[in-house]
Amino acid sequence: MKEKRKEIRNPVMTRVEALWEDETKVLRVAPATIEDRSRSGVCIRISVPISVGSRLTIKWQKEQFSGVVANSRSDSKGYILGIMLDAVANADAKKRTAM
Repeated sequence: MKEKRKEIRNPVMTRVEALWEDETKVLRVAPATIEDRSRSGVCIRISVPISVGSRLTIKWQKEQFSGVVANSRSDSKGYILGIMLDAVANADAKKRTAM
């Protein structure tokens, strides 16, 4: 079955560091892997659950970016998070207010 996606996803498989505040406002850090990336977001695999709506910062050798967890699911190897990048969310908001 062919997937229906709005954007092309590019496989990445890069080790990164995820930073976020948990529900008690404590800063948390955990290793993660970017599995794929599109213009508006990234998919990461991580060993700890992070709530939908949480703000994350992803750091790695070449760059740093932030976004919001849009979806989360667990599997036998941990958690898979879909993250909507801030830069895209901010650009879309500017487009809507300009209309």
